[in-house]
Amino acid sequence: MEETHVSTEKLLRSYLQTFQNNLKENIFKNDAIMQYFVPSGTKNSKRAKISLQVLVSHFSTSYQPQDDLDSKQQTYLLTTIQMFIVSLLKSYTILDFFDVILKNEEVDLRVRYSEWKEFIRLICSIPERSANLMALDKSSGCKEENSFLNEAKLFDKFAVDSEFLIYSKSGKGDLEEDEIKILVFACSELFSKICRIGHSKILAQIVYSKLLNRLHDSTSHIYYKIWRNIISSFSSHTIELFLTAFLLHSQNQDLSKITNPVSIEDKSRYLIRKVSTLLSLLIEKNNNENISYLIKFKYFVGGKIFPISIIRVLCCFLSWGEFQDQFDDMLRKLVGRIDNLKLNVNDDLVQLLKTLISSWSDPTFIKHASNSTQIYVTSAILIVFGYLPKSTLIKAAISREITPGITRWLQSTSEESRKLGMVTAEMLSKLIDVSENVLDFGLNPEDEDVKYLRQLIELKDGIVDLPDIDYEDKVEADLNVESILEKTSYHENTINNEHEFVTYQNEIKSGILAEIKNSNKARIADSDDEDDFEPYPMKEESDEEDDIVESIPQTKKKKILTPVYIIDLLSYLKASNDPDKLEVAMKAAEKLIREKTNFGTELDEHAVELARLLIGLQDNFELKGFEEYRHAAMVALICGCPKIAVPYIIQQFFEKKYSLAEKYLILSALSTGARELAGLQNIEDKKKNYITDTLSQKISELNITPIKTLKGTSSDKVRRFSRKPLVESMRTISVNRFSEVAAKTFFFPLTAGFWNLARDRDRSSFMNDPTLVQRYVTTLGVFVQCSVNIISLSQITREFWDLMFSLRFFDDPAVLCSILFGISVILNTLSERELAESFGKELIETQQWVTTIFENKVNEQVQSIAAWVLVKIKEIIKEYQILLMGNLLPLT
Repeated sequence: MEETHVSTEKLLRSYLQTFQNNLKENIFKNDAIMQYFVPSGTKNSKRAKISLQVLVSHFSTSYQPQDDLDSKQQTYLLTTIQMFIVSLLKSYTILDFFDVILKNEEVDLRVRYSEWKEFIRLICSIPERSANLMALDKSSGCKEENSFLNEAKLFDKFAVDSEFLIYSKSGKGDLEEDEIKILVFACSELFSKICRIGHSKILAQIVYSKLLNRLHDSTSHIYYKIWRNIISSFSSHTIELFLTAFLLHSQNQDLSKITNPVSIEDKSRYLIRKVSTLLSLLIEKNNNENISYLIKFKYFVGGKIFPISIIRVLCCFLSWGEFQDQFDDMLRKLVGRIDNLKLNVNDDLVQLLKTLISSWSDPTFIKHASNSTQIYVTSAILIVFGYLPKSTLIKAAISREITPGITRWLQSTSEESRKLGMVTAEMLSKLIDVSENVLDFGLNPEDEDVKYLRQLIELKDGIVDLPDIDYEDKVEADLNVESILEKTSYHENTINNEHEFVTYQNEIKSGILAEIKNSNKARIADSDDEDDFEPYPMKEESDEEDDIVESIPQTKKKKILTPVYIIDLLSYLKASNDPDKLEVAMKAAEKLIREKTNFGTELDEHAVELARLLIGLQDNFELKGFEEYRHAAMVALICGCPKIAVPYIIQQFFEKKYSLAEKYLILSALSTGARELAGLQNIEDKKKNYITDTLSQKISELNITPIKTLKGTSSDKVRRFSRKPLVESMRTISVNRFSEVAAKTFFFPLTAGFWNLARDRDRSSFMNDPTLVQRYVTTLGVFVQCSVNIISLSQITREFWDLMFSLRFFDDPAVLCSILFGISVILNTLSERELAESFGKELIETQQWVTTIFENKVNEQVQSIAAWVLVKIKEIIKEYQILLMGNLLPLT
């Protein structure tokens, strides 16, 4: 069978060669060869697969014309190939290719898996190649082929095809476990790639619109099992991309018109429950160590504001325990009958509430956060309050946790802020106090904003007994989304916008302000009214004492003690107006963080807050060594708890609110931290690296000897220019802590954001700053450099190569140099045989592009690395020529 495959491929390549020869003679006809590449009549999936591979591999994006073709001939060649590719993709689906590749039992399963991965990578590169063709042929923008190969449209077709593949296979109802594994592998490879390059919303749309409709099918339990296995096979950063897209898509579809939840009988509960149920059936919360962390920090206190309906969905999701596998239970939960529902709120929701309170009580958050952000976090706290019973709130000491924060809110000079603090205090008091001791600040009960906030604790979407509602008999009919939204209108004040809910319009009357002040004074005098708050010690009172001391003339400067706990360090870092505290904090930060590493959970609990402060810290007092201390502290944090700190730090890198200097700091810290985790760098060297962490240094670490020219180098005198390959040096390292976090914590999260930004260069400052792009690529190269001998190195390498290929059209020397550095890292990290076996096409395509770069003589550094890369590739091709023959070599 393999001989047949090779002979068919050689035949097709010969036809393509004949077509190129005709173009040299200015014979512009493609009808003669079209029948070979896109045969008419009965489908031949095997032939179509081979044809597609040949065509895409020659759908070159190189500037340099092939085989002496001029620009017109070259463009005609590429547009013809593009037309053939479109014809094939219109005629054949993912199901056709699945059957011919993965269902071919004549070939070993591992070989089939490898071939499928290569095929997925190849078809996912088509839009990029098509876009590069459009850049060469400016007149091709309106062609039907370009429209069809648009990323969104093509990946949407692939996703729909794959969903049909799952549905058609699961419809048999008698799938063996091995068949399910093959099906899961096939679709997860494609879906992961689609999510990673920025089209997760396509998958979310398929999941939401298709899966819910399959619940009533007799084989839906198999269908859902396959989808659940697909989602669980994603890396954590891919799950994050999918989860965000899924929630936003479901919000746009069903929840965007939900009215202000003023009533326990609000029908929006059914929609919230429906989305939460679907989410629970797809994501096994209890089996994924990252999902609870992701939800807490991504959606609740991650800096972004999502629609409040999404917060309701996630609280509902977190409140549910393990689901039973029976289909009847799934359907019962979908329509709101919760008789078999298990409640598991004492873990996830309590931890979530403490996280929210910590951010909500932060003085910086109270003073500087936008009003919409303050409302968002306050709303989340009130929703979670409603889920937790009184006994849990008391046992978790929530009153003691939140009291300092309430005090700060009530002291705020903003009326809106004080109102948020008062409502929060009232609602907590209502839940845990006896009726005669419940707090009442005398807020206007007719104030729409106060009414809205007070009603949030009554939601309890995940545990409310929906059948008690008087229209339970019409549940199935009412599950029609449009009918629900048309019938439901309690208030005009809706919360359907994505970033803010209703802005404050009515000011609090002056009489109420006086009443609040009098109430505060009365409570201080009357201890009977303070049963709820006074007995708890308030550590923050020391801040008030400090203020009093500072107001009194002193002759001796007060000594600032070195922080011994992370929470003390945080309080010092927040003292932005106290240079003495800030200096002590900066000097002590690295040592304290390293002392707390692997010592209890203190560092883990405060890692995100610590990272946030370090990234945004400003040197307003020009402290000596400030940047070095900050860099060292961030590296210590990255190495101390990488699974918690690194995802958050990478997320901040792609936020627009940070300056270029802060983004440079993030990349430098990530790079240095990765090297320390991999054992390639001593702690003492990190402060030096903050200054010298440049591309030139990284190149020197690879021991690449500069090459002035390649002319006159004969094939029988090829020499190695790497004196100490990195692979050899890494073998001396006994422990590589980076290996367990390289892929899902460092590399893939940093590449995920790139694909979104790369699509819109006009609006993205990232893509318009060559220095930032250069440092970004260099950082990824360091990650690859530190990933020797890890299981996912091949996947990392392939993704890195794809990313570098997408940047080839940058004309800035610094970017070109970083790309060449990245390629040299790959060539130095992987063995030559593995490069020849797994990355033959990349080697050939890289050779063509780097040859052009070398001949253009951009500058000495670029030419030097380009020459090394060319010699290295030539050496690999010579030594493994047999492996590279046939499908890996280009037309000659």
